[in-house]
Amino acid sequence: MSKSKKESTAKTVIKLIAQDRDLIIYRPNLRKITGSVLSTIVLQQILYWWNKNGEKPFYKFLAPCSHSAYRKGDSWTEELGLSEAEFRTAIRNIGFKKGKIKKGIQNEEDALIIYYKDHQGFTWYDVNIEKLEQDMLSYLVTEECSVTKESKDSSVTKKLNNPQLPTTSETTSYITDQRIELNNSINVFPKKRRKRKSQKTSMKDKVNERVKNKNIKPSASDKNTPKKVKYETVCNLHLIEVWNKQPNLSKLQFRNPPTNVYKKSLEYIHRLLNGTMHEIISSQAMKEHPELKEFKTPWTKKEIANVIRTLNEMTKEGNEPKKKDFLKKMNLASAIYNPYSGHSAFAYAKRYGIKPMYDAKKELTKEKDIEAFNVFADFFAKELNKDDTKTHKQIVALVKSFSGRREQHGAKWRKYLSMIVGGDPERGEINVAQFAREYVQFLLGERSIIFKHNEFVFKQSLTPNGLKENGYVFSLFEKQFIKEHDAHPITGSTF
Repeated sequence: MSKSKKESTAKTVIKLIAQDRDLIIYRPNLRKITGSVLSTIVLQQILYWWNKNGEKPFYKFLAPCSHSAYRKGDSWTEELGLSEAEFRTAIRNIGFKKGKIKKGIQNEEDALIIYYKDHQGFTWYDVNIEKLEQDMLSYLVTEECSVTKESKDSSVTKKLNNPQLPTTSETTSYITDQRIELNNSINVFPKKRRKRKSQKTSMKDKVNERVKNKNIKPSASDKNTPKKVKYETVCNLHLIEVWNKQPNLSKLQFRNPPTNVYKKSLEYIHRLLNGTMHEIISSQAMKEHPELKEFKTPWTKKEIANVIRTLNEMTKEGNEPKKKDFLKKMNLASAIYNPYSGHSAFAYAKRYGIKPMYDAKKELTKEKDIEAFNVFADFFAKELNKDDTKTHKQIVALVKSFSGRREQHGAKWRKYLSMIVGGDPERGEINVAQFAREYVQFLLGERSIIFKHNEFVFKQSLTPNGLKENGYVFSLFEKQFIKEHDAHPITGSTF
């Protein structure tokens, strides 16, 4: 059968399905395209409305609602008798939803149905006719789908142009005339012929050989040999071996049948090598995480291997990050890209490399300054969950500022302390640690007299820079300190 005749046959079947109208007919063999019974039924109904609308996108409500355009019976749940959850599951198997959040099929060209919701609350549905024809043609058999008589071609056109609603029996007899098998529905997907085994070494044999070399024993229930996995090339398998050789990273083992993590790892490695990794990442994630821009260009095999070794080095003491448990437990697919958090350990390691852990003790020489640093660092780590290098550097600058300013006004502090505590110049001039403790106690509401704790908003918005002497938070603490000590917390001026 020529390519044009195949396409004509596929279009004929699609138009017949689209003319089913209110008859909810289930065609079992369409399940080979959709993957589920519910998805098959949903596809048939969308084809009907799409065809009725002149093969243009149409809108339909999911369930009865208060929208001004809604009419009774004009929703999927009423028309198909499905629940909202069942319809969402069915459409995700065959559809691509436009928007920021991608659920179901990730690429538009791989979906049979394309749908989206506009700002007026309408959900529009369109058919990817090229993809649908391609999938149907892949299941057509030349001998069973060929039309032997030209006269029957004219009957096809006449049948399609007939506005009368075809019944199930009419459809069955019509398709039989076209030599397409029927079994309670249109059988346009005959069984595939078995292919002869090639004498060349297949990927299945290569995987089996690797399993034997790794001494991985299949379970007793695994009687069949492992099936070929997509993207399972020699190059990709070698990079998985590089990952498994790293002592501090989670091993990725091959199992029969292969796990989703194993398949996803192979897919991500393939995308890295081909420079298509960015296609499955949303634009919003690209803006929030600049390191993801590394995915816009192809990576070489050597670069991927170096990044894997860099991640292993990052798990060692003395290197960032400080908390390393998540790196050690992370699987290969999540390390390349985690779609739930939007982070990529691979992209971060490639862009920034190995960074030594920041040591504040090298920046602060006085014991009291180090003690003050520890007070502020504990506060930000426990209360705000900020224990990174950037925060530590800001705390060091904050402590240096407070300590230096207090030393500038040492004479006033000595005079004040001689009247209050019997003269302890060290406590007044350089003991910035006591000052830091009182500052943190004020932030926690433990020393507040004229201000209540619930008036402070210092959660994730507060940084060490926000505690500086010219800031709003410090001005509140200054009033509190003067209220308690009758002296300025920095200059020591009495009131």
